Amino acid sequence: MTDKIKKGSCEHIFGLVDCNNFFASCERLFEPSLHGKAVVVLSNNDGVIVARSNEAKALGIGMAEPLFKWRKVIEKNKVAVLSSNYSLYGDISGRVFSVLSQFSPAVEVYSIDEAFLDLTGMELVGGDHSLIKYGRYIRQTVDRWTGIPVSIGIAPTRTLAKLANHVAKKDESRGGVVSFLDRSEIEKYIGSLQVLAVWGIGPASAEKLNRKGISTVARFIGLPETTVESMMGIVGVKVQRELRGISCGEMHSDFVIRKTITCSRSFVEPIDSYEEIRRRLTSYVSTAASKLRAQSSLVGIITVHISTSPFDKQQRLYSKSLPIRLPSPSDDTVVLIRQMEVGLKKIFIPQLPYKKAGIVLSEFSNQSECQADLFDSNKSSEKSGRLMKVIDSLNDRIGSGTMQLAASLTSRRLIPEISHRSGSYTTRWSELKRIR
Repeated sequence: MTDKIKKGSCEHIFGLVDCNNFFASCERLFEPSLHGKAVVVLSNNDGVIVARSNEAKALGIGMAEPLFKWRKVIEKNKVAVLSSNYSLYGDISGRVFSVLSQFSPAVEVYSIDEAFLDLTGMELVGGDHSLIKYGRYIRQTVDRWTGIPVSIGIAPTRTLAKLANHVAKKDESRGGVVSFLDRSEIEKYIGSLQVLAVWGIGPASAEKLNRKGISTVARFIGLPETTVESMMGIVGVKVQRELRGISCGEMHSDFVIRKTITCSRSFVEPIDSYEEIRRRLTSYVSTAASKLRAQSSLVGIITVHISTSPFDKQQRLYSKSLPIRLPSPSDDTVVLIRQMEVGLKKIFIPQLPYKKAGIVLSEFSNQSECQADLFDSNKSSEKSGRLMKVIDSLNDRIGSGTMQLAASLTSRRLIPEISHRSGSYTTRWSELKRIR
């Protein structure tokens, strides 16, 4: 079983740096009283738990679960409850990645709190031990310069690096850094690590594997590739190969173009008005279109989604999504709003108490490579393009939402429920911490 793990030629060495309990760690930076205390961070509108400190996890508080479900546990244990403060988290994230860029020629940002580093060649200095020392130095520097604790996994593939990082978080004796370059290190853990801990194996795939008696990473690695492909497709085969030490991807330190852009919100109070839902969705389209233009992309499909509350036992759940293909790829906010309205009219049912709405942009193409529509007016397109540039420029310079289409103005407030939000300590002069 374990003899099927290839040692790997170490043509590539990846370091996966992951911030520990990132949202909670950001909050603790400016509120020292939260250290050692159970902390949970809520989603937009303070409805769902999206982050937990280790102390909160120890209490059994679940991830991605509604706040009301854990209200008694939170009150009994005096858990600190905070609203999401994305401007703070985004700024701290940028600082962490800036520090990481000092330690590698290539940094590939994977998420707001994770990045892959290219550490290829570092092992030549003094073998595996030198990489572990280097990882600890990176960890200490990030902590000293930003105050954010991180864990680091080192391996010849991304998937193994993620798994090594998982071990680094769980096994405190490893000092926050684990290397899987040595085959014997991998063998210490794969017999007990569950397949769900593997990057690329989700709950559905893990359940399918478990039903076949394949619960550990070691059992998964030992399967024939044909069996893995029949159960999980080619993606599963790539995961298995990476676990065996065969890298299936290069580093990409350049700007990575998103494959989809999503903008959705839960409402503080249910909304049954078509016009109000339409205005909200118009605002979301404007936000998504701005992100689309920022990466010089055009979109081919816009999907509209609305749903009632899944937690309302008195009301039958209604959740509907409808993809709309554009006549030709576009980044024009006005065009996207029109198509959104077409979709909304088809799925909206009057008098239902909607609790969430959103849009998803997909099927992207590059602006410079897209063929113009034969029936499109060049002058109209150029005029619209100039307008979009002016709106984006003003919003970038003065603040998001400063300039918006009249169609997105709403009679209700679009500001999410943020009754527990901390200050914008690093992005607003008026909210700087004061020392008395």
